[in-house]
Amino acid sequence: ASDARKKDIIGNTSLTVNEIANAPAVEFCWKNDANRTKNVGTIAQYWQNVLPEVVSNNQDSMFVDYSTLAVVSSIILARNVETHEQRIERLEREITNLQNELDELRKNSE
Repeated sequence: ASDARKKDIIGNTSLTVNEIANAPAVEFCWKNDANRTKNVGTIAQYWQNVLPEVVSNNQDSMFVDYSTLAVVSSIILARNVETHEQRIERLEREITNLQNELDELRKNSE
């Protein structure tokens, strides 16, 4: 359940954009697949170190909860994009203001 009323929030995840960007995205074939069908995915051992909450163990295999990983990664990336967009807008305003000041200085020095 995603309902906040059912949760005791204990903090935000420590997952970073860098960790998401450095995650392995691999093409692979299962070792026991005689047809060598190509798949895409990631490596559970990486996520076990980075975000262990999305990894489970079952006897001799590790599994990634792709849906939780996708949601958490998307939120973190979206926040980062929003932060960068706000910074870009602020810098664009500063550039415009500086350009206006420069134009005014040039006019006054003529």
